Amino acid sequence: MAEFYNTTRIKGARLKDAKKRAKSQDEIVLGVFVESPYSWLTSEEIHDAAFTAKTPLTSVRRSLTHLSKLGLIDKSKSAIRDSSYGAACHSWRLSEIGRSPTERVMRLMPTWAPPSNPTPVQSEIGA
Repeated sequence: MAEFYNTTRIKGARLKDAKKRAKSQDEIVLGVFVESPYSWLTSEEIHDAAFTAKTPLTSVRRSLTHLSKLGLIDKSKSAIRDSSYGAACHSWRLSEIGRSPTERVMRLMPTWAPPSNPTPVQSEIGA
Protein backbone atom coordinates (compact mmCIF):
# COMPACT_ATOMS: atom_id res chain seq x y z
CA MET A 1 0.00 0.00 0.00
CA ALA A 2 1.38 3.41 -0.93
CA GLU A 3 2.04 5.81 1.86
CA PHE A 4 0.34 9.15 1.30
CA TYR A 5 0.93 11.98 3.75
CA ASN A 6 -2.38 13.83 3.96
CA THR A 7 -0.94 17.07 5.30
CA THR A 8 -3.65 19.16 3.65
CA ARG A 9 -6.45 17.02 5.15
CA ILE A 10 -8.20 16.36 1.85
CA LYS A 11 -11.17 13.99 1.93
CA GLY A 12 -13.40 11.82 -0.22
CA ALA A 13 -12.66 11.39 -3.90
CA ARG A 14 -9.67 13.75 -3.83
CA LEU A 15 -8.02 11.70 -1.09
CA LYS A 16 -8.75 8.44 -2.93
CA ASP A 17 -7.20 9.88 -6.12
CA ALA A 18 -4.13 11.13 -4.26
CA LYS A 19 -3.55 7.70 -2.70
CA LYS A 20 -3.93 6.05 -6.12
CA ARG A 21 -1.33 8.43 -7.63
CA ALA A 22 1.06 7.74 -4.75
CA LYS A 23 0.77 3.97 -5.34
CA SER A 24 1.39 4.43 -9.05
CA GLN A 25 4.44 6.59 -8.35
CA ASP A 26 5.84 3.96 -5.99
CA GLU A 27 5.46 1.32 -8.70
CA ILE A 28 7.16 3.55 -11.29
CA VAL A 29 10.07 4.37 -8.97
CA LEU A 30 10.51 0.70 -8.06
CA GLY A 31 10.45 -0.14 -11.78
CA VAL A 32 13.42 2.17 -12.38
CA PHE A 33 15.38 0.26 -9.73
CA VAL A 34 14.34 -3.13 -11.13
CA GLU A 35 15.74 -2.08 -14.52
CA SER A 36 19.07 -1.07 -12.88
CA PRO A 37 19.27 -3.24 -9.73
CA TYR A 38 22.89 -2.50 -8.84
CA SER A 39 23.00 1.21 -9.74
CA TRP A 40 22.97 3.93 -7.11
CA LEU A 41 20.44 6.54 -8.26
CA THR A 42 19.51 9.97 -6.92
CA SER A 43 15.97 11.31 -6.70
CA GLU A 44 16.72 13.65 -9.61
CA GLU A 45 17.99 10.80 -11.80
CA ILE A 46 14.85 8.78 -11.10
CA HIS A 47 12.64 11.80 -11.78
CA ASP A 48 14.41 12.51 -15.07
CA ALA A 49 14.23 8.85 -16.14
CA ALA A 50 10.59 8.16 -15.38
CA PHE A 51 8.52 11.31 -14.85
CA THR A 52 7.59 14.51 -16.61
CA ALA A 53 8.17 17.99 -15.22
CA LYS A 54 4.53 17.91 -14.07
CA THR A 55 5.41 15.40 -11.33
CA PRO A 56 7.04 17.16 -8.36
CA LEU A 57 10.47 15.93 -7.29
CA THR A 58 9.06 15.71 -3.76
CA SER A 59 6.74 12.92 -4.97
CA VAL A 60 9.77 10.88 -6.03
CA ARG A 61 11.36 11.54 -2.64
CA ARG A 62 8.16 10.42 -0.89
CA SER A 63 8.29 7.17 -2.90
CA LEU A 64 11.94 6.66 -1.98
CA THR A 65 11.12 7.06 1.71
CA HIS A 66 8.20 4.63 1.47
CA LEU A 67 10.13 2.01 -0.52
CA SER A 68 12.99 2.30 1.99
CA LYS A 69 10.58 1.68 4.87
CA LEU A 70 9.34 -1.43 3.06
CA GLY A 71 12.94 -2.65 2.75
CA LEU A 72 12.82 -2.71 -1.05
CA ILE A 73 15.56 -0.12 -1.60
CA ASP A 74 18.64 0.89 0.39
CA LYS A 75 19.84 4.44 1.04
CA SER A 76 23.58 4.86 0.63
CA LYS A 77 25.69 6.28 3.39
CA SER A 78 28.55 6.93 0.99
CA ALA A 79 27.14 7.33 -2.56
CA ILE A 80 26.36 11.01 -2.16
CA ARG A 81 26.56 13.27 -5.18
CA ASP A 82 25.85 16.89 -5.98
CA SER A 83 22.34 17.66 -7.18
CA SER A 84 21.54 20.05 -10.00
CA TYR A 85 21.11 22.67 -7.26
CA GLY A 86 24.67 22.12 -6.02
CA ALA A 87 23.56 20.48 -2.76
CA ALA A 88 24.60 17.02 -1.58
CA CYS A 89 22.09 14.37 -2.67
CA HIS A 90 21.70 10.81 -1.35
CA SER A 91 21.54 7.79 -3.64
CA TRP A 92 19.47 4.60 -3.43
CA ARG A 93 19.54 1.19 -5.05
CA LEU A 94 17.44 -1.95 -5.04
CA SER A 95 17.99 -3.91 -1.83
CA GLU A 96 18.74 -7.62 -1.66
CA ILE A 97 15.10 -8.16 -0.65
CA GLY A 98 13.92 -5.90 -3.48
CA ARG A 99 15.67 -8.08 -6.04
CA SER A 100 13.18 -10.88 -5.34
CA PRO A 101 10.01 -10.48 -7.43
CA THR A 102 7.96 -12.34 -4.81
CA GLU A 103 9.22 -10.10 -2.00
CA ARG A 104 8.38 -6.98 -4.03
CA VAL A 105 4.79 -8.17 -4.44
CA MET A 106 4.48 -9.23 -0.80
CA ARG A 107 5.74 -5.90 0.51
CA LEU A 108 3.80 -3.70 -1.89
CA MET A 109 0.57 -5.68 -1.52
CA PRO A 110 0.63 -7.15 2.00
CA THR A 111 -2.80 -8.76 1.65
CA TRP A 112 -1.65 -10.87 -1.32
CA ALA A 113 -0.41 -14.40 -0.67
CA PRO A 114 0.79 -17.02 -3.14
CA PRO A 115 -1.74 -19.80 -3.68
CA SER A 116 -1.21 -22.71 -1.32
CA ASN A 117 -2.35 -25.23 -3.92
CA PRO A 118 -1.82 -23.66 -7.35
CA THR A 119 -3.83 -24.89 -10.30
CA PRO A 120 -1.59 -27.11 -12.43
CA VAL A 121 -0.69 -25.87 -15.86
CA GLN A 122 -1.87 -27.83 -18.89
CA SER A 123 1.47 -29.62 -19.32
CA GLU A 124 1.26 -30.99 -15.75
CA ILE A 125 -2.29 -32.33 -16.18
CA GLY A 126 -1.37 -34.77 -18.88
CA ALA A 127 -3.25 -35.51 -22.09
